[in-house]
Parts: sequence; structure tokens; C-alpha cells
Amino acid sequence: MTTKLIQEKTNKRGIQYALGTDGDTYSVLKLCHSYASYRRGGMAQRWRYVQKDMTLDAAMALFNRRGA
Repeated sequence: MTTKLIQEKTNKRGIQYALGTDGDTYSVLKLCHSYASYRRGGMAQRWRYVQKDMTLDAAMALFNRRGA
């Protein structure tokens, strides 16, 4: 199932985090940059899980802590 991003936040170090849901559970994701030879410019961006399958309260607490 595809994760739908609800909210995005950038912390003071410039790292982007997002709060996402797949319907029943919530997750916190981080935008990662990695080398990709198939991409023009050589950099690919991909959302990767910090933690998944959480309740809304737990996900919001982690999202606010990481995005501060």
C-alpha cells in the first residue's frame, strides 16, 4: 500500500521529515539523498522510514521530536 504524506517539516540541520499514513497506521519518514547513476546529476531523492506501524499519538511525538 502507498503511504500518503500528511505533513512535512525541516529541522535546523536541514533534514526533511514527513508524517505519513497508509490508512490504519502512521509512520515517520526521512528524505534521503543518495548517488544514482541512472539519474541526471547523479542524485536521487527517496523517502525512507524512520519508524512505521505506529499510532497517531506515537507518530506525532516522534515527528515533533525529529523535526524540532
